[in-house]
Amino acid sequence: MDCPSCGRQFKKSNSLHQHCRDKHPKTYCFRCQRPFALRDDLRRHVKMSSNHHRCDECQHHPDFETASELCDHRVQKHFCCTNCEKGFGSSASLQQHDVAVHNLCVVCGNFFDSPSNLINHQRVHAPKNTPCLGGCNQMFDRDSAMLLHLEAGTCPSGINVQVINACAQNCDESASYRSTNEDWEFCCPGCKTPFAKMSGVFQHSESRFCESPGGEAALDKFLLFLRAFL
Repeated sequence: MDCPSCGRQFKKSNSLHQHCRDKHPKTYCFRCQRPFALRDDLRRHVKMSSNHHRCDECQHHPDFETASELCDHRVQKHFCCTNCEKGFGSSASLQQHDVAVHNLCVVCGNFFDSPSNLINHQRVHAPKNTPCLGGCNQMFDRDSAMLLHLEAGTCPSGINVQVINACAQNCDESASYRSTNEDWEFCCPGCKTPFAKMSGVFQHSESRFCESPGGEAALDKFLLFLRAFL
């Protein structure tokens, strides 16, 4: 076996590699344990081999052991979106892009398949500061969750879906969220999407995907009426 750099012959592979590491380190790939005759051969190998993960954006082309390490480097040092292969001028700009395009949760760093999945996930991080209007000690992150609790009939107050529906029908604002479709009890005050329960109307409003927003005032008045009635 010949040394590709100097031509010296060896009987054993271990001896050849030890010689190349000691005498020709600038043409030896330590990661792959392969000797090369020229530096250009080694550079070509590093660029093409799947065992190497070189950053071409850095002037000195650092070589990372894993694709994950290269990905982290490009995000942290070059503010690069590795999904779009697009660079940004700052980490803040990259984060704005990830939120708008890739549904990033800025609290935990997870990505989601759709804006609606992101919004549903964000409830995990939302503070629970909405009290139960039935008077129990439970706290909720949204009005819709509180209404679901009451409609389910699990509140110690004994309030159930029949009580909530009766309050909704007797409220002065009921005309704005009562459905004209006989198959549905209620609807969104803005876009008139029908729902079976008031909790569904509130979930729809809270999702921010209503095509005709503007019914929040009517829903707020319903909550005031419900608080006074209960």
